[in-house]
Amino acid sequence: MRKYLGVALAAIVLSAPAAWAHPGHGPMEPGLGHWATSPYHLTFTALFGLACVFASRVVSSPRVRRACAIVGGCVLAVAFLAANGRA
Repeated sequence: MRKYLGVALAAIVLSAPAAWAHPGHGPMEPGLGHWATSPYHLTFTALFGLACVFASRVVSSPRVRRACAIVGGCVLAVAFLAANGRA
C-alpha cells in the first residue's frame, strides 16, 4: 500500500494546474464567494487536502508529518463544509 502513496501524491500534485483551468476568470478575480460555491474549486481544494494527508504518510520527519496531517485535515474540513452537502 505504501508504494502507491507516492504515485497517488504525484498524480494529485501534478493535477494542481487544472485547478486554475476553468474558463471565465482569472485565479483570484471573482472572490471567496465564487470559490465557496464552485464545485471545480472545492474539488481541487479537497484534492490538495488529500495530498497533504498522503504526504503525512510518506514523510519521515515527525514534525513535518504532523504538520501535513493537520493542514490536510483542516483543508479537507473546509472544503467539505463549503460544499454544504452539494457533493
